[in-house]
Amino acid sequence: MNKLLNLTKINIARFKLFCGLSSSGNDITHYYERYFKNKLGWSHRPTMKFSYVGTSNIQKRSHLPCSFGFTLAEVLITLGIIGVVAAMTLPTLIQNYQKQVVITRLKYAYNVFSNVLKRAEADYGNITEWGLDSEGLADYSSIDKGALRESFVRKYMLPYISDAKFTTDKSLSYYGYKREITRPSGSMAYPVDYGAPMVIQFKNGMIIIVNVGTATSADDPDKKVVSGLNFVIDVDGPSGQNRMGRDVYWANVPYVTNSRFMFWRDFTISDNKVLTLKPVTRASLISDCKESGTFCATLIQQDGWQIKDDYPW
Repeated sequence: MNKLLNLTKINIARFKLFCGLSSSGNDITHYYERYFKNKLGWSHRPTMKFSYVGTSNIQKRSHLPCSFGFTLAEVLITLGIIGVVAAMTLPTLIQNYQKQVVITRLKYAYNVFSNVLKRAEADYGNITEWGLDSEGLADYSSIDKGALRESFVRKYMLPYISDAKFTTDKSLSYYGYKREITRPSGSMAYPVDYGAPMVIQFKNGMIIIVNVGTATSADDPDKKVVSGLNFVIDVDGPSGQNRMGRDVYWANVPYVTNSRFMFWRDFTISDNKVLTLKPVTRASLISDCKESGTFCATLIQQDGWQIKDDYPW
């Protein structure tokens, strides 16, 4: 401190010039000493009134003898730096938010429909006892798919869902879609004028299209059987990109004794109504997700409900 207070005339002159004060008299020396004794720094410089000798110019400024600010150039440079940083980080923040929305709503759909199936089976017995399995291993083309869907959804699903409603036989444009649902390759999966046979709408904006699904019989590779119901889950409805693997995902509920709500993957159904999942590797899930987008939800689930860096986002 003694060294700091041993100020030269040059330092005093510089301080006077910086503060715009008079260069005459010893009044500045007094203020300069008091100023640097304040250990709180520039933002807390002394504001108390001092008794100065001589210079009326100083007395007029006694409450704030040295005012500091930023020049226009400094402000513009700072704003420019902030803009560059924002431009670099904002896209990543938006993408992370979008991924989190997908994960949250996929988990929500999975939990809701898994709980619905468990509660329905508790009330009505195994799904194969619901009177729906009479068509379960019949020729797919001979099934009244509309009646099958409506019976399943009205009786076994909607009573257990509190925040959803369903409509039938409306095109996607009826729900606000302005563009078709596409696959990752760019090919069209569902056009805007697609007559969605049945749609479940959730209050959070999620839209689920319900279809009758097929599978290959394990006992006859040439035989297509009605495997259950398929669900096309659009996590953000018409407001998103409407691309499979990005905001649209597939799931299904099979008509088998070991039924479950599950995200789409390859499986077979035997004549005794038992579902068998085909072995799958993570590499094959990523490959399919890049090309068709069918197995993307399974990939997210198997990755521990994460969208990892190598996910084809």
